[in-house]
Amino acid sequence: MNKINIRNYMKYGKIQMLYRDYKWSNPEDHDNPYLKKGIDNAELNRLEGYEVLFFINQLAPKYWQANIPTCQKIEGMLRNSVPLYIKNRKRIENWIINNW
Repeated sequence: MNKINIRNYMKYGKIQMLYRDYKWSNPEDHDNPYLKKGIDNAELNRLEGYEVLFFINQLAPKYWQANIPTCQKIEGMLRNSVPLYIKNRKRIENWIINNW
């Protein structure tokens, strides 16, 4: 099995993130969206670093300029604004767009 360098897939990376308390699973974990080349399920685990990074890197360029301030704003909204009962990725995306 070829090793995949996760850094090659990230635009907004771990070092730029606002929060440092994410769970970082093993990069070769079956649940890592960068290795799966897509989402693992319909729910976003907001405490799993790789899932949050993947979500932000997919969302930002769809609607805004994908720069660090934009990505950090999305991250802040995920952490502090999006209601916890909203777990579905598409619903979270819609909430962020509607409340930008």
